[in-house]
Amino acid sequence: MIMTQLSDGSVEQIAAIPALREAAHAAAELMALWPLTKAEQLDNDAKYGEDLQVRITQMIAQVLCGQQISRADADFVYEGADSIPGVDQSVVEALAAANDAYDQMASYSDDHDVQLLFDADDMLAHSDAAHAAEVAWDDDTRQVIADFLSDAQTYVQTRVEADGHWLISLEQSVVAQRFALLVIVADMLLHAVSGIGKHLTAEIGGADDQRITTLARHAVPLVLVVNEFAEQLGLPRLCCKPERLHGVLAAYATPNSDTLASDSSRVLAEELAPLAVAEWHRHRDDVLWDAAEAKKRSREEDEAKSKAALAAKFAHVKDDPTKKTVEL
Repeated sequence: MIMTQLSDGSVEQIAAIPALREAAHAAAELMALWPLTKAEQLDNDAKYGEDLQVRITQMIAQVLCGQQISRADADFVYEGADSIPGVDQSVVEALAAANDAYDQMASYSDDHDVQLLFDADDMLAHSDAAHAAEVAWDDDTRQVIADFLSDAQTYVQTRVEADGHWLISLEQSVVAQRFALLVIVADMLLHAVSGIGKHLTAEIGGADDQRITTLARHAVPLVLVVNEFAEQLGLPRLCCKPERLHGVLAAYATPNSDTLASDSSRVLAEELAPLAVAEWHRHRDDVLWDAAEAKKRSREEDEAKSKAALAAKFAHVKDDPTKKTVEL
């Protein structure tokens, strides 16, 4: 597949994909909640942010270690644990490295310093995880990444100069343009680290599972910069489980006979859009969660279940038509 070039035309082409427009609608619905004014919603959003970091670092560590990692262990390390009884220390170190890398990237959306990404990559590559060494990028790859991200920043600046509201508009078509740009940049970065057409060649119609696993290890640090770029574009962040990441990359790395320049970005857009919709709906639901209302609903559901169970228990008992009605 051929990588999409960065231009207004390519952005509009990807933005027109129906699945991406649906994702843009979900993003606009979420972003329309801001600015948050209720204390409970502000607290809910902060909790969502913490939960997001735990889920992303859990995913990164699982890719590094090549094994399942429990949510509880990811929580413990996020809270500062440097060892967990019964858990291999390499898993703890991988989670710690993932959190360090996550924190390292926190200012990228503001200062656009690509060295932050390279430092994050080093943090992951130097952990004790079983497959950490496969995360490391060589100098040539880093230069390509730096060039791509520089081009992306130039493009954003050009769009903002042409339309000062481009980064903040909630109009679906404009949000779709920003999401399309995010997809194209992710495509460019994946090409930089993947070796598609070189190391990851495959027959049309399928991609070798081990090659996709290797691609995931090369690509996992990109999750951090893609989310930071989303933040810069005024888009909510993304997250998925390792198995879904594997599925996205499998579809992305499977060659086909299409030689259109938009092919790889189109495939990536089709794969990322439903993940984005699910995550952005989750974020919105989390922000709007009302503890008192949830407690009331839970109590009503429990009462309904109790009544249903009681009715079922005595369903075999027939009414006695001769029995007098007693007024209470």
